[in-house]
Parts: sequence; structure tokens; C-alpha cells
Amino acid sequence: MGIYIRGILTVVPTRVRTTSGFAEQFGQEETERIAAMTGVREVRIVAPGQTAADLGEAAASRLLARLNVAPRDVQGIVFVTQTPDYVLPATACILQNRLGLGKQSLAFDVNLGCSAYPYGLAIVASLLSAGLAKRVLLITADTVSRLAHPCEKATTPLFGDAAVATLLESDEEDNDLLGVELGTDGGGWKNLIQPIGQQRFRTTGEFAAARPESLANIERPEYISMNGTEIFTFTLREVPGIVQRTLVAAGLENQDVDYFFFHQANKFILDHLIRKMRLPPEKCLLSIERFGNTSGPSPAVTACVAAAQINRDRSLVAMFVGFGVGYSWGGVLARLRPGTLWPLEEMV
Repeated sequence: MGIYIRGILTVVPTRVRTTSGFAEQFGQEETERIAAMTGVREVRIVAPGQTAADLGEAAASRLLARLNVAPRDVQGIVFVTQTPDYVLPATACILQNRLGLGKQSLAFDVNLGCSAYPYGLAIVASLLSAGLAKRVLLITADTVSRLAHPCEKATTPLFGDAAVATLLESDEEDNDLLGVELGTDGGGWKNLIQPIGQQRFRTTGEFAAARPESLANIERPEYISMNGTEIFTFTLREVPGIVQRTLVAAGLENQDVDYFFFHQANKFILDHLIRKMRLPPEKCLLSIERFGNTSGPSPAVTACVAAAQINRDRSLVAMFVGFGVGYSWGGVLARLRPGTLWPLEEMV
């Protein structure tokens, strides 16, 4: 049983926040240093009251309309996010109703961040291969901008919001998923974390009372905390192996790949990574300057931003690589048939 990647569509909010706008807060020189290090000049952020589910619904409904697929002809939703609407129920259940899918549809959430897109592709492919559905929506969405403290230089200018909808179908004759590699090193869990908000520490008071030694360096536990040095070390240690093992799984080599779409962690990390792997920079397209680090959606955001027009008339062999929070990582080598990628759209 093969997998057909029918379409990929990205939606971002209309609200723009520029890195230069932090000059009054952080100073002009420091703001320029941040922009040079991260590569971020602007990001898109949700309006008050907007959530990852809203972005995901917009992306999914527009994709189905572009592909002329009725919601009743889709048998499932897998929603991958770390910013769901509620602790419970699963946001995928809400989206099943809002999108108008049938009651026989499977629907569940997956709690993953930076590796969300390759993991999501692998999960949906497994469902299709098992015969549990013939057509499934993968929705990857995050609003990480809401998790960053407004005074934190390492996170607030970096993170943006986005959603990507991908429609996958079973295919009796061909297969668009050429190679998959997934992995985890949970020893790095504390280096990118928001400690407060779930059952371990529900409130700031609980966190202060527990005084966990492993998180003693975190000053604002109600917001996302990132150890940039450790994330950088992890990336250079693990990502080259992800790429190589994904190629081996597909029986291909670097020169067989048209484009590598990496998680847009920051430009400093990406530049070092590309040099270390000796990949042609023209094959490693970026979106971080205009959209920042959008967490899980970012590899597919980059594909829609940078390669939709190229893909309109010709097939591409592309690798989607996600890595980060967890530590969790994944690589998927895929064939994108002509017209698979749709240009990025905005949601008011």
C-alpha cells in the first residue's frame, strides 16, 4: 500500500511583528544582534482569541476546497500541536466537528513540537497503510508566540505562529513517502520547556514549593525556557545523522534530493548545520526571515513559501527535517507531485 501526498497548504495570521520593533525595549544594537543571530526580521502572530485550532481549521478547509474534496470524503484528522485549545478534549475532535467530517472519522492529537511534521507524516502513513482510513488530514499548528515572555530576548523575537494542512491518501500503485527516520533523546527534555500548566506543576506556587533541582535555573516557569547552547550542540550532533539515515532508508544520496526543508530553529544554527553536512545552500531553502521559528509547522511552511511556484509544474524530491524540543527528531524523504504545494495564505 502506497501513500499519495495530495496537497500541502500553509496559513499564517495577518498580524506582523517586526524584530526592529524591539529596539526601544532591548536597545538598537542588541536588537540588530538578535536579528543577525536568529535571521528573523518579522513573524506572524495570532490576534487575541485566535488559537492553533483556528489556524488549523482555516488551512484544512482551504486545502479541501482547493483540491475539490468534500469533508465527508475524509476519514480522519491527526492534529499535531503543543498549543491545543484545552487540556481536554483533544482539539482534533473539535476540528472533526468544525470541518464537517463524518462521525466514523478517527481523530486524535499528538503532543510534539519541532519534530511535528515528519512525525505527523509517518503517523498518518501508518494509519493509511493499516487500512484504517483511505484519506486523512494531517494538521500541524502552533501558536508558540503566546508562550514566550515579552521581555525574554532569546524567545520573543524568534517565535511565530502558523498552521499547515496536509491531505494524504492511500495509493494502490505508487508511493510518495520514500524514506522515514524518527528518534528521541529524552535526556534533553529540560533544555526547551514550559514547566507550568499541566499536572506536574499546575501553578507558579506549586513550582516554587517543589523547587525542582533540575529546573533551578528557570526564572519564569510560566513561560517557555530555552537553553540555546544545549539546543545548538544537540542539533549539530544529531541532525546530520537524521539526514543520512533518511537517505539510506530511501536508497538515495544527497544529489538525488531537490530541496531540504529544515525546521527553522534559527539562522545561526541552520548555517552551521548546512556547512557541516556540506549541502548546497541553494537546496536548503529558508523562511525564517519572514516567518521566524513556527515550531512544528516550520519545514512545511518553508516548502509552501519557497517552493510552491517551482512545484506547480514539476515533481520534486524533498526532505522534511524536524528537530528540537524533547529532544525529538524526524526526517521524511518525499516525492511532491506537481501541484502538491500551495502558496502560503493569510487568515484574518
